[in-house]
Amino acid sequence: MKKILVITSHYDKTVDYLLEKYPETNFFRFNVDEFSNYQVSVSGSRFNISRDGVTISSESCRSIYYRKPSLEDLKEVISGEYFSYVYSEVFALVDGIADAFDGFCMTKPKCFRFASNKIVQASLAEKVGFNIPAHSITNSESSVDSIKEGVKIVKPISVGKIKRDESFEFVQTNIVDDSVGKEKLKYCPSYFQSFISKDYECRLTIVGDTHFGVKIDSVDRVDWRRPGNKVSYMVVDVPNHILEKCFYLMQLLDIEFGCFDFLIKDSEWYFLEVNVNGQWAWLELELGINISGKIIEKLECKNSVLC
Repeated sequence: MKKILVITSHYDKTVDYLLEKYPETNFFRFNVDEFSNYQVSVSGSRFNISRDGVTISSESCRSIYYRKPSLEDLKEVISGEYFSYVYSEVFALVDGIADAFDGFCMTKPKCFRFASNKIVQASLAEKVGFNIPAHSITNSESSVDSIKEGVKIVKPISVGKIKRDESFEFVQTNIVDDSVGKEKLKYCPSYFQSFISKDYECRLTIVGDTHFGVKIDSVDRVDWRRPGNKVSYMVVDVPNHILEKCFYLMQLLDIEFGCFDFLIKDSEWYFLEVNVNGQWAWLELELGINISGKIIEKLECKNSVLC
């Protein structure tokens, strides 16, 4: 029986949930942060991954789900100066397996890198005709000041993760405080955007040709993801013209899965971003929508010529 290769990390709760919900599905979980526990080899177009006597190969792999791979902790194994070299070698191997796979992969790393870039997203979102809040992605103070529509927000261009000792903190969306100097902006660009006092937000999850729209009402009017915030969820209909633009954007990005974030004000929909590897399980648990079923359907290659 062919297997579904899931490339992720041991702490990925979404994959825990997926494997528990679908025990009859033949998964092979590859936790990249436990890389040394696996035996991985590639020869030409063939790969082989084994752990504890269980193996998946290019011949036995039905499809790949590229989720949340992360780095192995090597502090007690090798000197720190070698970390970046070892990590780049590991990811070259892991990502190469996924990118070179001839069958279906959700989502190939090369597509993930391209589609996750905020500059690429903003450019293509404009091309497909989305409303986009006035913004500037810049390291220039004058470019920030060129956003004329009153209050501005600032957010990371990429993941916004900062390591402090043994823990991480995440840079979130914040209101720009004009009393704070911007003299260090020249060293690190940021994403500045005009603030729109939203009526609500929408998280639109698309799997293949199936969509799941969720209305998000938040006490925090800037960032509903902020810890301690009160949030409510409700299934919502998404206008057809918005769906058409989303599917077109996914075609341009060459992705089969995406979590779109929209801001809605006076019935106008404003595109914020699409997360090509976004979280979805919490919405399934909150509202009973069957996102996981559609993901499994894609990974089992039903109605697909790729498998």
